[in-house]
Amino acid sequence: MEANKGQVLLILLFAILTFLGCLSQAKASWLKILCPCGYVFLAVALDERTWCIAKPDSPDEALQKALDYACGQPMVNCLQIQPGNGCYSPVNLHSHSSFAMNLYYQGYGKNSWNCNFSGIGILTTADPSK
Repeated sequence: MEANKGQVLLILLFAILTFLGCLSQAKASWLKILCPCGYVFLAVALDERTWCIAKPDSPDEALQKALDYACGQPMVNCLQIQPGNGCYSPVNLHSHSSFAMNLYYQGYGKNSWNCNFSGIGILTTADPSK
């Protein structure tokens, strides 16, 4: 998969900000960041956290398809939702599908289209683990 210019610029910005020690100062959607070396950067949404979860009314068949698809991808490790592991509970298809869908979304660039899953995915800013 080829990165677009926006992704490359964002990666470059993160690399520069990390190098200059500025990243911890990110606190808003649009930021004016003053680094210790005196440089000022304008950046967008460095600290905004989003998660992909399944819609509450999603049918079981669609949830199972999303779970199977997400867990079958190379950047998604679904071991945590296996019996005996940390995210196995609550034991229901909606929770397990949401976990896998979010891993896919996070692993493949946090783009809105990475949370579609045939229409059952929805983005949220509320941490679903709490």
